[in-house]
Order: sequence, then structure tokens, then C-alpha cells
Amino acid sequence: MLYPTLTQPAIFFSLLAAGLLSGLAFDLANFGSYLCNKNKIVLHIFQFVATICCFVIFYFVNLFVNYGQLRFYAIAAFLIGLIAERTVSQKFIAKNVKKLYNLKRGKGKTKEDS
Repeated sequence: MLYPTLTQPAIFFSLLAAGLLSGLAFDLANFGSYLCNKNKIVLHIFQFVATICCFVIFYFVNLFVNYGQLRFYAIAAFLIGLIAERTVSQKFIAKNVKKLYNLKRGKGKTKEDS
């Protein structure tokens, strides 16, 4: 083993934080689709770039924190952080971004807001 087992909680929480950070990449991709009037092609391009960003974030955090060792708890921590951020953002952030977008466009309330 390359490092003592006492550092594994720090590695777990670092990768959990990286998962939360990479979830923001998907939030930016969804926000980008709102800016382009929900164009499907642009949405797929933004989601592809967000997926690549997630892999890059996971790779570099795993490389610097875990010295490149790929273990199950590292993948699980990253996925837990990513899923937690996506769940929270869908409930709170996405609704507020949609309201701000509609307010900016002058559309008023939508059917989902009431």
C-alpha cells in the first residue's frame, strides 16, 4: 500500500468534494441551453463538454490526492458527490434559474411556477 489507511477518509472527502464540483459543470451545461433557447444540438454539445470535465476533474483529483490508485471507494465517493449535487440542484437551483430566465424574458409566471 502506498500510503497509510489513516488518509483514506481525507481521500474520500476530497473525491466527494470533486463530485460536488463536477456536478456544477452539468448545471452550467443546463444554463447554457437556456441561453441558446433550448437548442438540442447546443444542449448535447454542452453536456458532452460537461461529461469530459467530470472525467478530467476525477482524473486529476485522483492523481493528486490518491496518487493515481483507482479503488472502489474513490469511484463511489465521486459518484455520491455528483448525484448529491445533481439532486440538490434540480430541486433548488434549476427552479430559481428558470424563474430568473422567465423574468428576464418578460414571460411572467409559467405553469410550473404556480
